[in-house]
Amino acid sequence: MGGPLDDYMTQLDRELRRRGMDDPRMLAEAREHLVDAIDAGRQRGLSAADAEREALDRFGAPRIVAGHMLEARSRTAGRFKTALGIAWQRKWWIAVPTVCAAIVAAVLSQFVMPPAYRAQTLILVEPQRVVPGDDRRVIVLPDRDAQIRRINSLVLSRSRLEAVIQDLDLYREERTREPLIEMVDRMARDIRVTAAQDNIFRLSFVSNDPRTAVRVTERLARYLIEEHASERAAIIGMTSRFLDAEIEDVRRRLTEQEAVLQERRRQNGGQPSSEADLLYYEMLRKRYTALLVKREDSKVAEQLELRYSGERVRILDSARATPEGPNWPPLTLLGALGGLVVGLALAFLRPSGAASPPPTLAEA
Repeated sequence: MGGPLDDYMTQLDRELRRRGMDDPRMLAEAREHLVDAIDAGRQRGLSAADAEREALDRFGAPRIVAGHMLEARSRTAGRFKTALGIAWQRKWWIAVPTVCAAIVAAVLSQFVMPPAYRAQTLILVEPQRVVPGDDRRVIVLPDRDAQIRRINSLVLSRSRLEAVIQDLDLYREERTREPLIEMVDRMARDIRVTAAQDNIFRLSFVSNDPRTAVRVTERLARYLIEEHASERAAIIGMTSRFLDAEIEDVRRRLTEQEAVLQERRRQNGGQPSSEADLLYYEMLRKRYTALLVKREDSKVAEQLELRYSGERVRILDSARATPEGPNWPPLTLLGALGGLVVGLALAFLRPSGAASPPPTLAEA
């Protein structure tokens, strides 16, 4: 929009500044209201100029509109000051419920809510080492976040968690009311894997019983080591089987190509085959040699695993339980907020002519 609307907004801005109000939000709201009015006029069939003129006329002169805005702000400020005055006059009606509710929440959190214990153990993921005389490169470990995701995938297996719940009889009362899958999800939330140092990770579990927390943490750590060993063995075995299959396939094709070359040499009266005939044979021979070398490297890798020179996972520290809950500061703050709401309601809903004096902390 341009023309009369911009001129109007300039005059309105001048009138507001003359009254001590420099608030771009008020101008933006006024312009938005005028633009909506102009669009409504256009939808009724008015021309752009007529719709703009009608909207400005209905909105009022800038001097009058600025005066109304000043009165509205003054009323808002007056109501705010009145509210502050009432809150200050009746501060004890607000403070006493807030303090009492905070104290009650703190006491309940310490003596009523069940305690929580976190047992944790340290897990070391040792990088692959190279034995003396081995010139192969050391495998570089993934970054820390990738390691955490990997450990989580091994520890949080649903079948493993179900086995732990049933073997250790966890969540006995809850299992009578909820399905086992819900308990598995709850147990997964109680497990935490965090990074402690380079290649060292902290595995922990929270329970209301310290012995249970320790037993579960130890069981999870043992499962982690077993799963990691199985995973490494599967990877090595898969590589060996793949190489064996490739070697057998290339060997068969190489033998067939040798037979073809011998047949063509016989047909040519003992003359050597052409370069085109030998090219495919040489390619197969080189590939066969390369696969044999890779298969020998795979055997070396298997021996390294047997000699513990591959990547390993082991426990650095036995599981120990420490108190963790209940977490009383947030609960106390929540209780204080509830008491504050009650206090504000008492202060502002109490009749202004009430004769009873406000309470004090001693009276409370």
